[in-house]
Amino acid sequence: MISIIIPCFNAEKTIDRALTSLINQTNKSFEVIAVNDGSTDRTHEILQSYKTKLNLKIINQDNQGLGISRNNAAKVATRKYLCFLDSDDYWLPNKINKILVFVKRTNDSIQLLCHNEYMLVDNKIVGAYKYGTMKNFHELLVLGNCLSPSAVMINKKLFINTGMFTVDLKLHGVEDYDLWLKISINNIKIHYMNEILGYYCLHEANMSNDPNFYKKSILLQNKYLLLVKSTNIILHNKMLSQLKIINYLEKIIRDYKTIYNPIILIKLFIKLIENINEKIIYRWLLIKFEKKLFSIFHKLKNSYRSVR
Repeated sequence: MISIIIPCFNAEKTIDRALTSLINQTNKSFEVIAVNDGSTDRTHEILQSYKTKLNLKIINQDNQGLGISRNNAAKVATRKYLCFLDSDDYWLPNKINKILVFVKRTNDSIQLLCHNEYMLVDNKIVGAYKYGTMKNFHELLVLGNCLSPSAVMINKKLFINTGMFTVDLKLHGVEDYDLWLKISINNIKIHYMNEILGYYCLHEANMSNDPNFYKKSILLQNKYLLLVKSTNIILHNKMLSQLKIINYLEKIIRDYKTIYNPIILIKLFIKLIENINEKIIYRWLLIKFEKKLFSIFHKLKNSYRSVR
Protein backbone atom coordinates (compact mmCIF):
# COMPACT_ATOMS: atom_id res chain seq x y z
CA MET A 1 0.00 0.00 0.00
CA ILE A 2 2.78 2.47 0.95
CA SER A 3 6.30 3.13 -0.33
CA ILE A 4 8.45 5.03 2.15
CA ILE A 5 11.17 7.15 0.53
CA ILE A 6 14.25 8.21 2.50
CA PRO A 7 16.86 10.48 0.88
CA CYS A 8 20.20 10.25 2.70
CA PHE A 9 23.30 12.38 2.48
CA ASN A 10 25.98 11.93 5.16
CA ALA A 11 23.26 10.82 7.57
CA GLU A 12 25.28 8.46 9.77
CA LYS A 13 24.29 10.36 12.94
CA THR A 14 20.52 10.16 12.39
CA ILE A 15 19.60 7.41 9.92
CA ASP A 16 19.62 4.68 12.60
CA ARG A 17 16.86 6.47 14.48
CA ALA A 18 14.78 6.97 11.34
CA LEU A 19 15.05 3.31 10.28
CA THR A 20 14.43 2.04 13.79
CA SER A 21 11.18 4.00 13.84
CA LEU A 22 10.14 2.01 10.75
CA ILE A 23 11.10 -1.33 12.32
CA ASN A 24 8.92 -0.35 15.28
CA GLN A 25 5.82 0.29 13.17
CA THR A 26 2.88 -1.79 14.36
CA ASN A 27 1.73 -2.23 10.76
CA LYS A 28 4.39 -3.44 8.32
CA SER A 29 2.38 -2.91 5.10
CA PHE A 30 5.09 -0.87 3.42
CA GLU A 31 8.31 -0.99 1.46
CA VAL A 32 11.28 1.28 2.10
CA ILE A 33 13.42 2.88 -0.60
CA ALA A 34 16.53 4.65 0.70
CA VAL A 35 18.61 6.80 -1.63
CA ASN A 36 22.25 7.15 -0.67
CA ASP A 37 22.90 10.51 -2.31
CA GLY A 38 26.68 10.43 -2.66
CA SER A 39 27.40 10.12 1.07
CA THR A 40 31.04 10.10 2.14
CA ASP A 41 30.46 8.85 5.68
CA ARG A 42 29.05 5.52 6.98
CA THR A 43 25.53 6.06 5.61
CA HIS A 44 25.77 3.26 3.02
CA GLU A 45 27.16 0.81 5.58
CA ILE A 46 24.33 1.58 8.00
CA LEU A 47 21.70 1.20 5.29
CA GLN A 48 23.12 -2.19 4.33
CA SER A 49 22.81 -3.39 7.93
CA TYR A 50 19.03 -2.86 7.79
CA LYS A 51 18.36 -4.87 4.61
CA THR A 52 17.52 -7.99 6.60
CA LYS A 53 15.39 -6.06 9.10
CA LEU A 54 13.20 -4.13 6.65
CA ASN A 55 11.73 -4.54 3.19
CA LEU A 56 14.46 -2.16 2.05
CA LYS A 57 15.78 -1.20 -1.37
CA ILE A 58 18.91 0.95 -1.60
CA ILE A 59 19.72 3.29 -4.49
CA ASN A 60 23.30 4.54 -4.65
CA GLN A 61 23.96 7.64 -6.74
CA ASP A 62 26.23 10.66 -7.05
CA ASN A 63 25.11 13.64 -5.02
CA GLN A 64 22.08 15.21 -6.73
CA GLY A 65 20.03 16.69 -3.89
CA LEU A 66 16.77 15.94 -2.10
CA GLY A 67 14.37 16.51 -5.00
CA ILE A 68 16.07 14.25 -7.54
CA SER A 69 16.72 11.62 -4.86
CA ARG A 70 13.02 11.45 -3.99
CA ASN A 71 12.08 11.37 -7.68
CA ASN A 72 14.46 8.50 -8.39
CA ALA A 73 13.01 6.50 -5.52
CA ALA A 74 9.44 7.20 -6.66
CA LYS A 75 10.24 5.80 -10.11
CA VAL A 76 11.00 2.37 -8.63
CA ALA A 77 8.29 2.46 -5.96
CA THR A 78 5.72 -0.31 -6.36
CA ARG A 79 2.96 0.86 -4.00
CA LYS A 80 -0.02 3.16 -4.53
CA TYR A 81 1.01 5.80 -2.00
CA LEU A 82 4.31 7.53 -1.27
CA CYS A 83 5.47 8.70 2.15
CA PHE A 84 8.63 10.72 2.56
CA LEU A 85 10.84 10.38 5.62
CA ASP A 86 13.87 12.63 5.87
CA SER A 87 16.89 10.89 7.35
CA ASP A 88 16.93 13.16 10.42
CA ASP A 89 13.22 12.77 11.21
CA TYR A 90 11.39 9.79 12.69
CA TRP A 91 7.87 8.48 13.25
CA LEU A 92 5.73 7.22 16.09
CA PRO A 93 5.14 3.42 16.04
CA ASN A 94 1.46 3.74 15.10
CA LYS A 95 1.86 6.10 12.14
CA ILE A 96 1.45 3.62 9.27
CA ASN A 97 -1.43 1.84 10.97
CA LYS A 98 -3.24 5.11 11.70
CA ILE A 99 -2.81 6.24 8.11
CA LEU A 100 -4.09 2.95 6.67
CA VAL A 101 -7.16 3.06 8.92
CA PHE A 102 -7.80 6.60 7.70
CA VAL A 103 -7.35 5.54 4.07
CA LYS A 104 -9.87 2.75 4.53
CA ARG A 105 -12.43 5.19 5.94
CA THR A 106 -12.10 7.33 2.80
CA ASN A 107 -12.60 4.32 0.50
CA ASP A 108 -9.00 4.55 -0.65
CA SER A 109 -9.64 7.87 -2.40
CA ILE A 110 -6.83 9.97 -0.91
CA GLN A 111 -4.71 12.19 -3.15
CA LEU A 112 -2.73 14.06 -0.51
CA LEU A 113 -2.77 13.55 3.24
CA CYS A 114 -0.87 15.27 6.04
CA HIS A 115 -0.72 14.79 9.79
CA ASN A 116 0.67 16.70 12.75
CA GLU A 117 4.17 16.23 14.13
CA TYR A 118 6.25 17.23 17.10
CA MET A 119 8.85 19.92 16.51
CA LEU A 120 12.25 19.15 18.00
CA VAL A 121 15.14 21.57 18.45
CA ASP A 122 18.34 19.90 19.65
CA ASN A 123 16.24 16.79 20.38
CA LYS A 124 13.89 18.65 22.72
CA ILE A 125 10.18 19.03 21.97
CA VAL A 126 9.45 22.76 21.68
CA GLY A 127 6.03 22.56 20.10
CA ALA A 128 4.07 20.91 17.32
CA TYR A 129 3.22 21.58 13.71
CA LYS A 130 -0.54 21.11 13.59
CA TYR A 131 -1.00 20.58 9.87
CA GLY A 132 -4.15 18.63 10.67
CA THR A 133 -5.99 21.83 11.56
CA MET A 134 -5.03 23.79 8.44
CA LYS A 135 -8.24 24.75 6.68
CA ASN A 136 -6.79 27.69 4.76
CA PHE A 137 -4.10 25.77 2.92
CA HIS A 138 -4.01 28.15 -0.07
CA GLU A 139 -3.48 31.19 2.16
CA LEU A 140 -0.80 29.50 4.23
CA LEU A 141 1.21 28.45 1.22
CA VAL A 142 1.62 31.95 -0.10
CA LEU A 143 3.26 32.94 3.20
CA GLY A 144 5.82 30.17 3.01
CA ASN A 145 6.47 26.46 2.93
CA CYS A 146 4.11 25.17 5.62
CA LEU A 147 4.42 21.42 5.02
CA SER A 148 7.16 19.02 6.02
CA PRO A 149 7.61 16.13 3.55
CA SER A 150 7.91 13.74 6.50
CA ALA A 151 4.29 14.53 7.44
CA VAL A 152 2.87 13.92 3.96
CA MET A 153 1.47 10.95 2.07
CA ILE A 154 0.72 11.43 -1.63
CA ASN A 155 -0.88 9.27 -4.28
CA LYS A 156 1.94 8.12 -6.58
CA LYS A 157 -0.05 8.92 -9.74
CA LEU A 158 -0.70 12.46 -8.51
CA PHE A 159 2.99 12.87 -7.67
CA ILE A 160 4.05 11.82 -11.16
CA ASN A 161 1.30 13.70 -12.99
CA THR A 162 2.11 16.90 -11.10
CA GLY A 163 5.69 16.69 -12.33
CA MET A 164 7.29 15.31 -9.15
CA PHE A 165 9.88 17.50 -7.40
CA THR A 166 11.32 20.11 -9.72
CA VAL A 167 14.83 19.54 -11.09
CA ASP A 168 15.20 23.24 -11.90
CA LEU A 169 18.50 24.26 -10.30
CA LYS A 170 17.13 27.76 -9.75
CA LEU A 171 14.70 26.21 -7.25
CA HIS A 172 17.20 23.99 -5.45
CA GLY A 173 16.28 23.98 -1.76
CA VAL A 174 12.61 24.83 -2.29
CA GLU A 175 11.63 21.76 -4.34
CA ASP A 176 8.98 20.64 -1.86
CA TYR A 177 7.46 24.14 -1.68
CA ASP A 178 7.16 24.15 -5.48
CA LEU A 179 5.35 20.79 -5.39
CA TRP A 180 2.82 21.88 -2.74
CA LEU A 181 2.06 25.03 -4.74
CA LYS A 182 1.49 23.05 -7.94
CA ILE A 183 -0.86 20.67 -6.12
CA SER A 184 -2.76 23.55 -4.53
CA ILE A 185 -3.25 25.31 -7.89
CA ASN A 186 -4.76 22.11 -9.31
CA ASN A 187 -7.42 22.17 -6.55
CA ILE A 188 -6.49 18.74 -5.24
CA LYS A 189 -8.43 17.79 -2.13
CA ILE A 190 -6.17 17.58 0.89
CA HIS A 191 -7.02 15.25 3.77
CA TYR A 192 -5.91 16.19 7.26
CA MET A 193 -5.27 13.91 10.22
CA ASN A 194 -5.41 15.96 13.39
CA GLU A 195 -2.99 13.62 15.16
CA ILE A 196 0.71 13.81 15.97
CA LEU A 197 2.43 10.89 14.23
CA GLY A 198 6.06 11.94 13.92
CA TYR A 199 8.98 14.14 14.91
CA TYR A 200 10.32 16.94 12.73
CA CYS A 201 13.88 17.72 13.82
CA LEU A 202 15.35 21.17 13.35
CA HIS A 203 19.06 21.82 13.75
CA GLU A 204 21.83 23.83 12.16
CA ALA A 205 22.43 21.29 9.40
CA ASN A 206 18.90 21.38 7.99
CA MET A 207 18.27 25.11 8.15
CA SER A 208 18.76 26.80 4.84
CA ASN A 209 22.16 28.46 4.49
CA ASP A 210 21.50 29.33 0.85
CA PRO A 211 21.78 33.14 0.53
CA ASN A 212 19.22 32.95 -2.30
CA PHE A 213 16.67 30.93 -0.32
CA TYR A 214 14.52 33.99 0.34
CA LYS A 215 14.62 35.08 -3.31
CA LYS A 216 13.62 31.58 -4.47
CA SER A 217 10.65 31.53 -2.09
CA ILE A 218 9.54 34.98 -3.27
CA LEU A 219 9.80 33.82 -6.89
CA LEU A 220 7.43 30.93 -6.16
CA GLN A 221 5.07 33.10 -4.11
CA ASN A 222 4.71 35.67 -6.88
CA LYS A 223 4.14 32.95 -9.48
CA TYR A 224 1.48 31.40 -7.24
CA LEU A 225 -0.24 34.76 -6.65
CA LEU A 226 -0.54 35.37 -10.39
CA LEU A 227 -2.15 31.99 -10.92
CA VAL A 228 -4.60 32.51 -8.05
CA LYS A 229 -5.47 36.00 -9.31
CA SER A 230 -6.77 34.54 -12.54
CA THR A 231 -9.16 32.20 -10.71
CA ASN A 232 -10.07 33.81 -7.37
CA ILE A 233 -9.51 37.55 -6.97
CA ILE A 234 -10.85 37.65 -3.39
CA LEU A 235 -8.45 34.96 -2.25
CA HIS A 236 -5.64 36.68 -4.19
CA ASN A 237 -6.23 40.01 -2.40
CA LYS A 238 -6.31 38.34 1.01
CA MET A 239 -3.08 36.49 0.31
CA LEU A 240 -1.44 39.66 -0.98
CA SER A 241 -2.26 41.61 2.19
CA GLN A 242 -0.79 38.87 4.39
CA LEU A 243 2.29 38.58 2.21
CA LYS A 244 2.93 42.31 2.55
CA ILE A 245 3.07 41.89 6.33
CA ILE A 246 5.54 39.02 6.00
CA ASN A 247 7.74 40.98 3.59
CA TYR A 248 7.70 43.99 5.91
CA LEU A 249 8.82 41.83 8.81
CA GLU A 250 11.45 40.09 6.70
CA LYS A 251 12.98 43.46 5.87
CA ILE A 252 13.22 44.45 9.54
CA ILE A 253 14.45 41.11 10.83
CA ARG A 254 17.31 41.01 8.34
CA ASP A 255 18.98 43.60 10.55
CA TYR A 256 20.20 41.39 13.39
CA LYS A 257 21.25 44.41 15.44
CA THR A 258 17.64 45.50 15.90
CA ILE A 259 15.87 42.16 16.27
CA TYR A 260 17.08 41.68 19.84
CA ASN A 261 15.80 45.09 20.92
CA PRO A 262 12.91 44.04 23.23
CA ILE A 263 10.61 46.89 22.22
CA ILE A 264 10.95 46.18 18.49
CA LEU A 265 10.61 42.44 19.08
CA ILE A 266 7.39 42.84 21.08
CA LYS A 267 5.91 45.11 18.40
CA LEU A 268 6.81 42.57 15.73
CA PHE A 269 5.38 39.76 17.80
CA ILE A 270 2.04 41.49 18.35
CA LYS A 271 1.75 42.22 14.63
CA LEU A 272 2.49 38.57 13.87
CA ILE A 273 0.17 36.99 16.42
CA GLU A 274 -2.74 39.22 15.45
CA ASN A 275 -2.42 38.91 11.69
CA ILE A 276 -0.86 35.60 10.68
CA ASN A 277 -1.48 31.94 11.42
CA GLU A 278 0.79 30.86 14.29
CA LYS A 279 2.00 27.65 12.61
CA ILE A 280 3.46 29.66 9.75
CA ILE A 281 5.20 32.00 12.20
CA TYR A 282 6.94 29.10 13.94
CA ARG A 283 8.34 27.66 10.73
CA TRP A 284 9.06 31.05 9.20
CA LEU A 285 11.05 32.32 12.18
CA LEU A 286 12.91 29.10 12.89
CA ILE A 287 13.97 28.23 9.35
CA LYS A 288 14.74 31.72 8.10
CA PHE A 289 16.43 33.05 11.17
CA GLU A 290 17.76 31.55 14.40
CA LYS A 291 16.86 29.09 17.14
CA LYS A 292 17.47 31.90 19.64
CA LEU A 293 14.82 34.02 17.97
CA PHE A 294 12.38 31.12 18.03
CA SER A 295 12.97 30.64 21.78
CA ILE A 296 12.26 34.32 22.43
CA PHE A 297 9.11 34.12 20.32
CA HIS A 298 7.95 31.00 22.17
CA LYS A 299 8.35 32.71 25.56
CA LEU A 300 6.68 35.90 24.38
CA LYS A 301 3.73 33.91 23.04
CA ASN A 302 3.08 32.33 26.42
CA SER A 303 3.49 35.67 28.24
CA TYR A 304 1.23 37.44 25.76
CA ARG A 305 -1.56 34.88 26.16
CA SER A 306 -1.32 34.82 29.94
CA VAL A 307 -2.19 38.52 30.21
CA ARG A 308 -4.96 38.59 27.60
